[in-house]
Amino acid sequence: MSDKPVVLKLSVEQAHQLMNKLKNFAVEPIAHTQFRAKYQNHTITLYNSLKLMIQGQKANQIANNLGFKTIAIDGPSKNTSKSTSKSTSKNSSKGTNVSPLVAKSNTIGSDENGNGSYFGSLTVCATYVSQDVISRLQQLGVKDSKMLTDSKILSLSPILKDLLPYELYELVPERYNALQKQYNQHQLKAIIHNFVITELLDRLSASNHVDHIIIDQFEPAANYFKHLNGQTRITRKNVIITPKAESKSLAVAAASIIARSAFLKSLSTLGKPYDIQLPSGASHKSDVVAANIYQKFGLEGLEQTAKLHFANTNKAIALATTKGAH
Repeated sequence: MSDKPVVLKLSVEQAHQLMNKLKNFAVEPIAHTQFRAKYQNHTITLYNSLKLMIQGQKANQIANNLGFKTIAIDGPSKNTSKSTSKSTSKNSSKGTNVSPLVAKSNTIGSDENGNGSYFGSLTVCATYVSQDVISRLQQLGVKDSKMLTDSKILSLSPILKDLLPYELYELVPERYNALQKQYNQHQLKAIIHNFVITELLDRLSASNHVDHIIIDQFEPAANYFKHLNGQTRITRKNVIITPKAESKSLAVAAASIIARSAFLKSLSTLGKPYDIQLPSGASHKSDVVAANIYQKFGLEGLEQTAKLHFANTNKAIALATTKGAH
């Protein structure tokens, strides 16, 4: 198990709940912190910025026990697969075919959102769709989120959350930027897809039979599983990785809607401390907004809201520097 600390950004409500839960384990806080606790041989520190740090041999497990979903990055070694996608790109569009029979089976579908956007979280969702709810999803108009308006997605998502078993993970920019120094974007996506699928399988009852697990393809299956080398738990059985899976499977389509809704909400939530609505995408509009954040709040402002490895960061800094010269 990794001994790397877990770092999370909490809401005010989450902070209050945590302090109440651990009040019997509290120790003297240090400078710039609101609360510290010694809990199950781990040090738990809540900073004034509402950043939570959990330190110890089983930090991820403790975070999960406290109600915070985290991904345990146990391997692979640093950026071992950065060149893999290039060498296999010729095969990346093939994938595994999904027959109509498979599409209408009892299925877990997994999809992500926000990976192409400079601002906002990377969100990954897995949903379980049994045969008896397929007609209901069709009535609701569930389909590939790219074919729906954002307002429709925001209205559909809570309905799907009530209707379907699902697992959602949101990798906020601050945590994303820390992990991206060690793992490339394809590795992170593979690890999180595997995480939400495995978590969902754990929560399903014995009566929830799973025929297939369909993942929207971002890399060939061989690369996907290579990215998972070293992970403690890997789901392999009945996994199908196919391109444009949102248009082939209602389970993936439902997952894409919930993931998209979470991403859209992250743009609003992450922008609130800076009194700005963060834009989706990675266009010049993002450069301008990023430049304004950088001028007022420095690189830390971008670290909290954006994926720093995007080219937009250098463009924004250059733009802010040019503005400041006038």
